[in-house]
Parts: sequence; C-alpha cells; structure tokens
Amino acid sequence: MNYTNVLIVEDEAVIAADVRLMVEDLGFTALGIASSGEEGLRKAEALRPDLVLMDIKIKGDMDCLVKPLEPSELENILLGSAESLSM
Repeated sequence: MNYTNVLIVEDEAVIAADVRLMVEDLGFTALGIASSGEEGLRKAEALRPDLVLMDIKIKGDMDCLVKPLEPSELENILLGSAESLSM
C-alpha cells in the first residue's frame, strides 16, 4: 500500500507543526492536525487517512494507551515516543 495521506495527532502545537513539515518534506500530504485523541478519531473517520502519526500520551480522556483504535477504524497506525530516547 502506498501511504500518501497522513493525519497527525499531537497536542503540542510546535511539535505538530514540525511533524507536518517533515511529512510534507518527505512528499506526503498532511491531511490535518488533531490536538486530542477524541479529535483525532473524529478527523480519522472523516478524512480516512492512509496513516496516522499519533502521540502516545496526549491531552484529553482518550489516548492510544487508553483506547486503542480497532482495525475497522483505521488500518495503519504508527506510534512513537521520544521519552525513551537518551540524548
């Protein structure tokens, strides 16, 4: 599958904007940015992205550790965290 349309779910505006630039610099289309898990799910259902880049810990009552998305909701999800990286 060719992943060209990406939805970004990130609650820190500066990081979300940086991720959007990286996604677009790589030739992908950033469909939008959601700042909470709930908003991310709504946008994913409406926009049907090929790939969702989602912050693991995000503001709101729902993050990907509380409510994992079902395969029927989204096919492809990439999760990541910078907290485990040592500098």
